[in-house]
Amino acid sequence: MSCRILIDCGLFETRIAAIQDDKLTDLIIEHDDAKSVIENIYLGRVTGFSDTMDGAFIDLGGNVSGLLLGRDIPSPDQSNPPVRQKLHEGEKCVVQVIKDAKDGKAAQLSAFPELGKPDLIYKPVSKGAIFSRKFKDKEVRQEIRDALGSFSGGVTLRSRAMGKTPIFLSETLASLLLDWTDIQAQVKKNQAPRLLRAGRPAELTLAAEHISDNPTLAVNDPARYKGLTTVIKREGLMQISCSLWTKSELLFDAHDIEGQIDDATAKRLPLPSGGNITIEETEALVVIDVNSGANDKTSGLKSVAFSTNEEAASLAAEQIRLRNLSGIIIIDFIHMPQKDDHRKIETILRHLTANDPSAVRVIGMTELGLMQLTRQRKRPPLSRLNASTLNCATGTVPRAIASKLSTDLQRFANSHKTRVISLAVSPDLAPLLKQSCANFENTLSVTLIWKIDLALRDFAFSLSRPSK
Repeated sequence: MSCRILIDCGLFETRIAAIQDDKLTDLIIEHDDAKSVIENIYLGRVTGFSDTMDGAFIDLGGNVSGLLLGRDIPSPDQSNPPVRQKLHEGEKCVVQVIKDAKDGKAAQLSAFPELGKPDLIYKPVSKGAIFSRKFKDKEVRQEIRDALGSFSGGVTLRSRAMGKTPIFLSETLASLLLDWTDIQAQVKKNQAPRLLRAGRPAELTLAAEHISDNPTLAVNDPARYKGLTTVIKREGLMQISCSLWTKSELLFDAHDIEGQIDDATAKRLPLPSGGNITIEETEALVVIDVNSGANDKTSGLKSVAFSTNEEAASLAAEQIRLRNLSGIIIIDFIHMPQKDDHRKIETILRHLTANDPSAVRVIGMTELGLMQLTRQRKRPPLSRLNASTLNCATGTVPRAIASKLSTDLQRFANSHKTRVISLAVSPDLAPLLKQSCANFENTLSVTLIWKIDLALRDFAFSLSRPSK
């Protein structure tokens, strides 16, 4: 299975898309003012405590702070004393970000740092070797232990390490040990608080999740391309190739995925048989409702309900991953009288979510016939990112609208072979043009002749050639 990862660096956001056999499987949206710092390792300083949460507040530098819970701090023995007995105010400590800041809450930290590669994870504060459940052969596990030899800390062998030679895995661990030695040397410089090591760019983390498919990266920004090739070379990620996109056609247009991105924001999606699913996100949970619609035909020996539910399970699994939905998820499948059909749909859903990079637990049907599952949260949901706004001098504008305007301007200029564009915008969108018109023109190499059109509502706009 082929895998391509596209990095579209735009004026207001960067979109990172993973495509497997022409199907969009993952989408990450980055905002310059709210980039993820997950996996970043800092030398922080304790500034205070929260007794109710049994945690310590850590200054990470640059007006950034995080919360370190007592359970995420090593203890010298099996006991787990309160955090005030483990740390004192003003103390320096090495921490790693495990969750980004969200809704006014500080980033969550851990004093159990990890350095990872696609095949294994090095854990300086842990002990021993832990193997993925796929390593069933005891002799193979022992051979790998012997090759790794004696080292300080612990290591976790991922399922992707299956089939790799013990020597290769030993060399991989050796490179991570050198990285940790370098971090320790920086700690000794005693300059706190500060960043010790930045996590991988999001696209390389995504590529690592698809490493068995030898992913290829394409990026439309020269500076980002240079940074990516440097990291790939430094970390020895030879399975990953990277190229700079220099064609006039927009990167995402060339790979025909804008429509799939639009689907990931739609409330209702059609099923091949004529049915549909609706996806509702609430504060407490996500609800997916399955409707048979116009489907009234059986498929072989399968009932209408089962065949529709089978299609819905596949589409739901794709959208849960693509939209990065997490927490409690309830799927209201069409009623099936046979309990055996319930078990089949449950098995299908487990199979479909097995390769999701975020841990998914399919719990099963409730007494009311609702399928329950949970999904680990790693990144904000796509809906939250699309709801982000830009603060302009006289109002706010959805960032997604600003990004679409930038993309449509570039697409219009290319398709009409013109560098001068007439732009009509709604009153709500006018603040963006008042503030960013020069930025649009300089970045896109166009000249904009824009005006407010009172007939346009919300954040609508229209493009045309200038009248002669």
